[in-house]
Order: sequence, then structure tokens, then C-alpha cells
Amino acid sequence: MDKHTWQSLLDSQRRLWESLVELENALDQLPTGAGASETQAESSHLRFLLDIRHEKIAAILFPSRHG
Repeated sequence: MDKHTWQSLLDSQRRLWESLVELENALDQLPTGAGASETQAESSHLRFLLDIRHEKIAAILFPSRHG
């Protein structure tokens, strides 16, 4: 793999990681409490999926931490 392709891959991984962090922050801002049960259910489901993605991506980006 040439240097340009490798750098492009690293940049894409960084942007993906930053997007996941932004999504987590957005989920933290969702309303809670009375009347928000539907939102809380959707948020819980999204967090579950996000946790799975985080683990997979972290294992790829940081293999020495997951071995």
C-alpha cells in the first residue's frame, strides 16, 4: 500500500471515530424523563449498536489493546 493510500485510510478512520463520538454526544443530549419513553427506547437501541461498532472499530484501530 503506498503512502498516499495509507494516509487516506488513516484519515478515514479518524473521521469515523470522530463521527462516533459526535453521535454519542448527540445521544447524551436527548430528552429524558416523563413523556420521553419512546425516545429513551430508541436511544438505548442506538447506544447498543454504537457500543458494538465502537468495540469493532477500536479492535481494528488499536489491536494491541484487544488481544
